[in-house]
Amino acid sequence: MKVLFFCNLVPARTGAVERLLTEVGRVFQGRGDQLVLGLPAEPGDEVASAWRGAGLTWNLVPGWTDAAGREHPWRFCGPALKWLKRHRPDVAVVHFGNEGPSFVVALLAKAAGLVRVRWVWVQDQQIADPTTVTRGLSRIRLLALVFDHFVAVYEGGKRSLLLRGIPEHRISVIRNAVADYESRRPRGWLRQELGAAPTGISSRWSPV
Repeated sequence: MKVLFFCNLVPARTGAVERLLTEVGRVFQGRGDQLVLGLPAEPGDEVASAWRGAGLTWNLVPGWTDAAGREHPWRFCGPALKWLKRHRPDVAVVHFGNEGPSFVVALLAKAAGLVRVRWVWVQDQQIADPTTVTRGLSRIRLLALVFDHFVAVYEGGKRSLLLRGIPEHRISVIRNAVADYESRRPRGWLRQELGAAPTGISSRWSPV
């Protein structure tokens, strides 16, 4: 299986998304599958080394994000269609919050004969629940005409997709890759370091 993963990420240094893609790449590599990234810029040396070791390859989408960090969503369309025709993936994943360009690329790809590609849209940012008006005019709802599946990163995102008319069987929740926090220090350590009274009442005062 070949997956083409479009992500408007400037991977200058290793962060959560970079680590996630590395781990996914290793899984793919172990199964004989291939993960190809579509990025706005070359990854930094550390990231590139990790990705190559995980079997990842990537293509650039020129101008998608400029040197000042500003996004130009519609510049994604031409290069994305080019890479789709070249790689002919089994799955195309779009992970950025611009529904209009995503819709256009998927539609053009189908018109170009790439009808077997399965399209997945991954939530990139918080999704507010729709109003009565936006529920029917939602751009995400428009995506459902050409995208096969949707991924939310929290339960509230799934709820917002459902309110926009996306069928539940076409939604998965894959939570952000951050482990639940577990303190490694004993309860009350801060009070001890500050010399505060155990009850939280200043030692200058006595309870009545």
